[in-house]
Formats: sequence, structure tokens, C-alpha cells
Amino acid sequence: MVLVFSGTIPMLVSCGQFLLVGLHGLRSPYAHCRQFAPRVAFIVPAWNEGASIQATIQCLMQLDYPRDRVRVIVVDDASTDDTPQILQQAQTEFPGRVFHLRRENGGQGKAHTLNYGLEKVLQDSWMEAVVIMDADVLFPPTALIRMTRHL
Repeated sequence: MVLVFSGTIPMLVSCGQFLLVGLHGLRSPYAHCRQFAPRVAFIVPAWNEGASIQATIQCLMQLDYPRDRVRVIVVDDASTDDTPQILQQAQTEFPGRVFHLRRENGGQGKAHTLNYGLEKVLQDSWMEAVVIMDADVLFPPTALIRMTRHL
């Protein structure tokens, strides 16, 4: 009997911990966090993303975050669709906030595209945080302020 009971102890402990996890939500530490809004550079690698890149940029420009603290750098990997034209329009619509970096010698893959973008972003001392994302991601408006409170 002792061996059977001792075999159930790990199961009982894990069930107890599972029940305690729910209590953690009642005492959220985020209510006590101060607002922190570092300057954030979004790096978005793009190759033939004409169908989705405009929605992504609009989404990033509508984040609940100080406007002067967000920059979007789209690294175009020699797209052959209308991605460059859409990015030029976005640069005009959001001057100083959206930047289009074009790699004329593209096709080397996403890693090369991201490294190219990171190299350019790190040459400027403006940014305090970097977010790397895909060109078809749409964040809810509060996503960035929720991310930066952990920094």
C-alpha cells in the first residue's frame, strides 16, 4: 500500500500545481508595472508581399504607442511584384516612420535579408529595441505596449 500511495504523490503534486496556476491570474503584476515606451524599430523582410504588406504597415502605424517612437523598416528582397510601389507610397504617407530598403541582389533567403536589415538599423543609434516580424503579421493595437513592459 505504501508503494502504491507513494506512486500517486507526483500526480497529486502536479494536479495541485495546475490548480494554483489559476490563482496567479488573480494577482497580476502588470497593474504595478510602469509604462515604458522605448524607441522600437520593426524589421520586416519582404519578398513579393504586395498582397499583404500594406495592411501590415497600416496595422503598425495604428498601434497604441507614441508615434515618434516607432519605425518600420521593410527590407525588400528584390521583389518582382508591386511591393516596391506599395512601399514607396507608405514612405510618402508616413515620412520618417516607414523606410524601404531594397536589396537588388536578392534571392539569397530570409536570413540574408534580415541580416541586411539589421546591419542598416544598427548603424543608426536611434532604436532601443528591435522587433523582427513577417510581412503578413497583424498585431492588435495594444501588442507593442504590452511587449515593451517586459523590457
